[in-house]
Amino acid sequence: MSHDHWFGPLLFQVSHYRFSISWSRVFPEGTANSVNQRGIDYYNNLIDALIDADIVPMVTMYHSDLPLGLYSIGGWMNETVIEHFKQYAETLFREFGDRVSKDWKGGIYTNLG
Repeated sequence: MSHDHWFGPLLFQVSHYRFSISWSRVFPEGTANSVNQRGIDYYNNLIDALIDADIVPMVTMYHSDLPLGLYSIGGWMNETVIEHFKQYAETLFREFGDRVSKDWKGGIYTNLG
């Protein structure tokens, strides 16, 4: 796949680019039983394009996009979701950790300034 798709951050000559990985894009049902290889490939291509442009990828693992399957069992109020998040995070570290800054973000971050 061509890296041309990710022209946005490449045009601005930035040194770092923070983006969120969609849990639903990687695990459509929210669990490790539903891995979406196309979603993993999408982020691999994005990360590779950033690195090729000398831009440091910085990842936010979760940004209020709980998969519907987990929302339907009570979301974060259901303690089993914690284990599903752990499996999701482990998958991200395994798939992207060799190329992503060690400064992974696990929650929602806002700029209040």
